[in-house]
Amino acid sequence: MRPSDRPALSIADDRRGRVPFALVGVLLLVSSGAYASGLATTGVTIDRSVERAMDRASADLTPAIRSATADAARAAAAQPVTRPGGDVPRTVIRNDSAFEDALRIRVGLAVEASVETVTARDGDIRATTTVPFEDPAPPTRGGYSPGNDDPTTLADVRDGVTIAPAANGTALEATVQNVTTTARRNGRIVGERTRDVTVVVAVPVLAAHERTERFEAALNRGAIEGTGLGRQLTGRLYAIAWARGYAQRFGAPVQNVVGNRHVELSTNAGITAVQREAFGAADPNASAGVRRAAVRTGLTDLLEPTGVDENEWSRFVLETSVPDPSDAAAASTETAPVTAGNGDESDATDVTETVTAGPAADAALVETLDRTDAIAESAYRVEATRRIRVDRTGGRTRPPLRESPGANWTYVGERTTSTADARGSGGENGFDTATRRVTADHRTTRYWTDGSSRRTTTVQWSQRYRVTVAVDGRYAPAAGAPDRPTSPTFERGGAIDGPNLRDTPDAARRKLDTANADAVVERAVESSAERRRRTVVYGDRPADLRGWMRDDLAAIHGEVRATETTVEMRAVAAGTANPYGELAATLRDERDELVDAPRTYDGAADRARVAARRAYVDATIEELERRARTAQDVQDGVENAASERDRGGSTDGTSLGQYVAAAGRTTDPDPDEVGVEGPGGPVSFRPAGSPGYLPRTTIDAASPAVEPGSRTRPLVTRNVNVFTVPYGDAASGIVDRALAAGDRVPLPQAGRTLAASERTLRETGDEADTPDGTTASDAGSTATTDEEQTAELRRSHDRLESDVSGSIDRVERRVEHRIGAVTDLPGAERKAAVDAASDRYATPGQLATAMGDGRYAEAIVAETGRRTTLTDGDRAHLGAEIRTTLRSAMESDRTSVSKSRVTRAGEITRTVARKRIESVVENELRRAGGKAVDRLGEEHEWATDVTKQVGAGLPVAPVPGYWYATVNVWHVDVAGTYPRFELRANTGPPGQPFRYVRGSGRSTVEMDGKRVTLGYTDPVRFETGTTVVVAVPPGPPGVGDVDGTWSERSAGWPCPGAERRTCSAKSESR
Repeated sequence: MRPSDRPALSIADDRRGRVPFALVGVLLLVSSGAYASGLATTGVTIDRSVERAMDRASADLTPAIRSATADAARAAAAQPVTRPGGDVPRTVIRNDSAFEDALRIRVGLAVEASVETVTARDGDIRATTTVPFEDPAPPTRGGYSPGNDDPTTLADVRDGVTIAPAANGTALEATVQNVTTTARRNGRIVGERTRDVTVVVAVPVLAAHERTERFEAALNRGAIEGTGLGRQLTGRLYAIAWARGYAQRFGAPVQNVVGNRHVELSTNAGITAVQREAFGAADPNASAGVRRAAVRTGLTDLLEPTGVDENEWSRFVLETSVPDPSDAAAASTETAPVTAGNGDESDATDVTETVTAGPAADAALVETLDRTDAIAESAYRVEATRRIRVDRTGGRTRPPLRESPGANWTYVGERTTSTADARGSGGENGFDTATRRVTADHRTTRYWTDGSSRRTTTVQWSQRYRVTVAVDGRYAPAAGAPDRPTSPTFERGGAIDGPNLRDTPDAARRKLDTANADAVVERAVESSAERRRRTVVYGDRPADLRGWMRDDLAAIHGEVRATETTVEMRAVAAGTANPYGELAATLRDERDELVDAPRTYDGAADRARVAARRAYVDATIEELERRARTAQDVQDGVENAASERDRGGSTDGTSLGQYVAAAGRTTDPDPDEVGVEGPGGPVSFRPAGSPGYLPRTTIDAASPAVEPGSRTRPLVTRNVNVFTVPYGDAASGIVDRALAAGDRVPLPQAGRTLAASERTLRETGDEADTPDGTTASDAGSTATTDEEQTAELRRSHDRLESDVSGSIDRVERRVEHRIGAVTDLPGAERKAAVDAASDRYATPGQLATAMGDGRYAEAIVAETGRRTTLTDGDRAHLGAEIRTTLRSAMESDRTSVSKSRVTRAGEITRTVARKRIESVVENELRRAGGKAVDRLGEEHEWATDVTKQVGAGLPVAPVPGYWYATVNVWHVDVAGTYPRFELRANTGPPGQPFRYVRGSGRSTVEMDGKRVTLGYTDPVRFETGTTVVVAVPPGPPGVGDVDGTWSERSAGWPCPGAERRTCSAKSESR
C-alpha cells in the first residue's frame, strides 16, 4: 500500500514515542532535590576581580588629573599665550581665546601623559585609563605628520578639555571628557567604563590672566573712555598743571607748567592706582619709585626742565630699597612736591574771577553822550496836520452863457480873472481851526472874430464860500523811552521848566504855511491848493537839558558799571564760561528798574532823560553781547587750535570740556578683592614689574628683565603746549582773528616786554662778576657768552623801545583830542595835562603798560581836573571817554608793535633772567639742597619778576578791558612697556609661589620629544593720553611754557622698549 493510501491519524490519536507524564514529574523532583542539597553544602562563587581593578584605577585617576591640571596651569601662567602663531594653526589657537585655548591644550597634554601611569591589577585583570585624544601628533609646517591613519590633532586635545573659573577665578575647574577605564584579561577586554572627570585646582591662573588683561586694558584706556590710566593721568596732571600754572601767574619763576618729568611721574603714580584696582595691591617698587621721583622732580623744578642725565635718573628711581608695601597707596598723592610756588592744587580749579560790565558801560556811555542831542530831539517831536475844507454857499457855479456880439462873429476864447475877499477872524494861533467866509469875484473876457477883425465881450459873476482851515498837532516822540503819558505838553514847564513844546504850534503853522489864515483860504478858493498836508516839527530845548541828561547818565553809569558776575576758572577751561553773556542777561532783567520810567513823564525833558537812560542801558547790553560773541569766537578758536593734528590734537571730536570733566571724576579706586573662600584659602595678588617704576630714560642689563648687552626705554612721553609765548603760533592766529592784528602785538603787551627788558638791563648791565662770585676772566667762555647776550638784549631793547615810543605818541594825541571834545580846555592846557599824566611813569615800557591796565586813564582825569572844574557828570564822562579811547587805541593797528621785535626781546630777556635764577639755585643746591628756593635773595628777586612780565597763553576776550582769563592747553601722550611683568599669588607648593609672567617670548610645549610653539607671549604695553586745560585770572604773565619748546618729546618717542625699535604709535595719528 502506498503511503498515501494509509489512513490519516491525528496528533491526539498518535501514541508513538510518548513517555508517561508521571515519570517526567518524578525525574524533575529527584533532580531539584539533589541540586538544592548541593547548594546548601558548597555556596555560589562570583569573580569580582574586574570591578576591583577598575575601581582602583579610577581612584588613582582623579589625583593624577588634578596634579596634571595644576602643573599645566602653572606652566600656562609662566608662558601665557597672548597672541596665536608659531607652529600651531590659528584655527587651533584662536585670536579671541588664545590664552584659554593654549591652557586647554596644556591641560589635555598633561592629562594624556599622566593617565598612562594610571594602571591597576587584580589577579590576571589589568585596568588602564585612556583619553580620546591619546598620542596626539605634533604639527609640522605642512600640517600633521601621517604617523597613523587617523592622527589626533591639537584641536582634538583642546576640544577634549573644558575649563571654567572657580572661586572668583582663584581656582581652575577643568573637565576632561570621555575618560575611559578599560579592564583586560590576557589581552581580552573584560570591562570598560567611560565618564567625564572634573577637578578643581587651587591655581589662580584664570584670575591672574583676566586681571592682567584688565590691567593692560585700563592702561590703554583714554581719559574720556572710562576709569584707567588716561583718567588717572588726567587727574594728576590737572592738579600739577593748575598748581604750577597759578604759581606762574602769581610770580613763581615757572618755565614749564607741564614738563615731561611731570608726565612721567603722573603716569607712574596713575599706574600704581590702576594696579590697586586690578590686583588689590600696587607694586612696592613702583610706589617707591614714585616717591623718589616726586621728591627729585619737586627739588629740580626751578632748574632746566628738559635736561636729564639718563643713567643717573634711572639709577635714582630704580633703587632696590622699597617702602613698606602697606604704604603703597600713598604713592598716588606723591605728586604734591611738584608744585613750585604757592599754588594749592586742591583749590586752584575752584578759583573764580569777578567780571564787571565796566568796559562795556564806558563804551555805551560815550556812545550815548555822543547821541544826546539826537535823543533829546526825538523827545521833542511833534506831528502836525493841516486840513482845508471849502464849501460853496452861493453865487454862480459857472460863468454866464456866451452871447455873440452879432452875426458872423466866431468865438475864439476867453480869460477869467478872479479876486477873493475873506472875512472873519480867529483861529490863527496854536493848534486851532480858522473859519472864513470868502467872496470870489470873477471877470470873464471873451474874444470873437469875423475873419478880418477882433472883438471882445465882458461878463462879471461871483461865488460865495465858507472855508475852514484846521491845524492839529500831536506829541509824537520817537521810540526810545517806554510808552507813558506826558504832562504837561505845549506849555512851559516840566521837569526843568523849559519851553516844553510851547513853540511847536507856531512852528508847525509856519512849516504848514498857515500863519495867515486869510491868505490860506483865499488861495484855497482861487486854486486847487493841497487840501491836506502833514509835517514834523521839533520843539526848542532848554539850554541846560544836555547837562541835566549827562548828570543823570553819570548817576546810572556808576550802577551799571558796577554790575558784575563771577566766572569759575574751571568753566573757562571747559569752554562753558560766558560772563559777558551773563552780564547782558542780568542787565536785560534789570532794564526796567534801571530805566526807572515814571507813570507820567514830567514834560518832554523828563521823557528825553528817560530815553537817554534806556539808550544807554541798551547800548551797554549790545556791547556786552558783542564781547560775548568775541569771547565765544576765542573759545571756538581754542577748541579748533587744540584739535590741530600738527600740534598734537585729536580729531575724534572730544571737546576740552570733556577732559576737564574727566579730571573731576578721577578718584583713587578701592582695591578689588581677589578671593577669600577659594579651595586653597584666601588668595592675594602682588604685581611686580621689571622695572616697577617706568622711567623715560634707558635701563640696561642691571635690570633682570633686560637682556645682557641691550638697553631699553620703558616709557616715552610727549607733551605739546598749544599756545606758546609770546603771542605766536596758535594763540597768535586766534588773537589776530579777534583783533585783526596780523603780525602785530597790542601796545600793552609790548610794553610789558619792554619793561622787563628795561629792568633786566638795569640789573645786569653794570655787573662785572658772574653770579657764582667768580670774575669774568675766571669764568672764561661763560662770561663771554653773558656779554654777548647782554649786548643782544640791549639791541633788542632799543629796537622795541623805538616802536613803543612811536605808538605812545599816537595814543597821546588821541587822548589830547578827546579831552578837547569833553572839556573847554585850550590846546596848551590839554597837552600839559597829557604830559603830566605820562610823566608819572619812568620808562616807555611802564607807560605803555599803564595805558592798557587803566592807570593811565585815571591819571588823565586827575591831571585834567587840576586844570578845569569838573562836575561829577563831567568826571564820569571824561573817564569813560578816556578809557574808551585807550581801548580803541589798543585795538588799532596804528598803535600796535611788530610781533617779531616783541618776540625777540622777550626771548632774550627771559634767557638772561633765567640764567641768573638757575645760577643762584644751582649754587644754593650745592650748599643747602632743598632750601635753594628759600635762599633766592632779594638781590635776585628782579629775575623772577622779569620772567612773569612776558605773557604766555591765550587771553579770553583779548580786547583790552575785556580780558577776564588766560587759558592754555597741553596735549599729553605716553607709551610704555614692561620688559617683564609678573603677578605673584600666595598659593602654590612650598618654595614655588604662583607666578603669572608677561614678557616677550614664545610659549612652547613638548610633544614627542620636540618643542612646539603654541603662540607668543607679549609684554604689557600701553598707549594713552589726555589733554590738560588751565585757566588763570587775567594779567601777566598768563600761563604757559616759556622755554621756547612747544613740543617736548622724550628720547625714543614714540617707541618704548628696546632702543632703535621702530613702531607706529596711536598718538602719532591723533
